[in-house]
Amino acid sequence: MDDWLRVRVAHASLVAEGVREFVLEPLGEARLRTWRAGAHVRLRAQTMLGQPAERRYSLVASAQGMQGCAIAVHRAHDHGVAANLHDCVKPGDTLAISQPSNDFAQHQGPQRAVLIAGGIGITPILPMAYEMSAAGRDFELHYAARSYGAMAYRAEAEALRPGAVHLYLGDERQRLDIRQLVARLLGDEHVYVWGPPSMIDEVRDAADKAALPSRQVHFESFGQRVAVGDRSFAVELRRSGRTLA
Repeated sequence: MDDWLRVRVAHASLVAEGVREFVLEPLGEARLRTWRAGAHVRLRAQTMLGQPAERRYSLVASAQGMQGCAIAVHRAHDHGVAANLHDCVKPGDTLAISQPSNDFAQHQGPQRAVLIAGGIGITPILPMAYEMSAAGRDFELHYAARSYGAMAYRAEAEALRPGAVHLYLGDERQRLDIRQLVARLLGDEHVYVWGPPSMIDEVRDAADKAALPSRQVHFESFGQRVAVGDRSFAVELRRSGRTLA
C-alpha cells in the first residue's frame, strides 16, 4: 500500500461542459512525488451503483507546484465512477490515489513536437505544452472539441505561445484535418496524440502514409472502443497508456 495515499478534495469546479476538475491534497504526512507532463494517477472510488472501481486520470497542468495534484473528469452518460465523482463527491471528501506514474513522457531531443488533443485528451497534452514553452522548445498544439464550451482549459491553451495553438470544432468548416496536418510535416517531428480511438487511429494511419517513423508517434489509447460522441472523450474509460515504438 506504499504506492497509495489518502487525499482530500480541496476544490471542485466545472472547467467545461461535462468536465469537472478536482484539486486533491494528501492527508497527514503523505507527499505526492514530483511528476512531469504526461503523468497519471490511479484513483479508487465507487460507481453510482456502489461498486468499488479503479480508474486512471491524467494530472492537470494547473496543479503543478502544489503539494497535491488536480485531475479533470468527463462525466460519462452511465452509472460509473465519473458520474459518481460529478454528482456525489464534494470538497472535504477523501479519496485514495496512487503515486504518479508516466507512460506518456515526451522526448528530450531538439526536434519539434506536434501535440494533438481531442476533447478531454487535453489533460496530458497541455502540461507538455507548458513544459516545452518554458524550456523554449519548438511545438504546436492542435486542440479539437465539439464546441468551444466543451473545451476544458481553453483559456490556458490560448495563452500559450502566440501562433502555436490551433483550435478546431466539430463543425465541418472548422474540423481538424489530421491527414493534411501530418502530410505537411518535415519528417523529424515527434507527434503526441490523446483523444478518442478514432482520432488516434487517424493520426497513426496518416503518419504511416507520410512515412513518419513509428518511434516518433506517441499516443495514449483507451482500453476499450466506443462509438464516436460524448462517451468517446470520457477519461473514465480504461487506459493502456503506452507509447508506440
